[in-house]
Amino acid sequence: MEDTAEIILERKRSVKIPIPHIIKYMGSKKPIINFIIGVIDDIHQPENWICDLFSGSCSISAGLRKEYNFISNDIQDYSRILAQTYFSDLSKYEFDELNEQIELSANNHYMWFKENYPDYFFDFSKIVSLEDFAEKELKQRALLKNEEFNQEFHLFTKCYSG
Repeated sequence: MEDTAEIILERKRSVKIPIPHIIKYMGSKKPIINFIIGVIDDIHQPENWICDLFSGSCSISAGLRKEYNFISNDIQDYSRILAQTYFSDLSKYEFDELNEQIELSANNHYMWFKENYPDYFFDFSKIVSLEDFAEKELKQRALLKNEEFNQEFHLFTKCYSG
């Protein structure tokens, strides 16, 4: 299956359901989604709920959303955020206003970071060797060990990046 921003789930009833695929996830069930949903189609009893226990990027829950009652569950908080985004009615929001707020917040953070950590801005397009890249990467990792770098996202950044 080609890796695209949208997965097309082909149901046995020849119904094609677009499934959002926003993030890459190591444990993603995306490559086997047609198999999983096909088995659910075969054995599901309409009065029962389905629980996606390790929902991750919510691809299985997204495949279930139009035809089944389901619970999407995962220990990771990002999965909750994805599930709320996928399965909530977002039509009541003014997206232009939200985009402006997000852009303003991101720009404020960018300027704060640039003022407080000017030595950590790199033009990665000018890196010409693996050694140069490794040097910049080590410098950025050193920032994460810096006790003064105390941001809300520090734990995530420290544990999951680089």
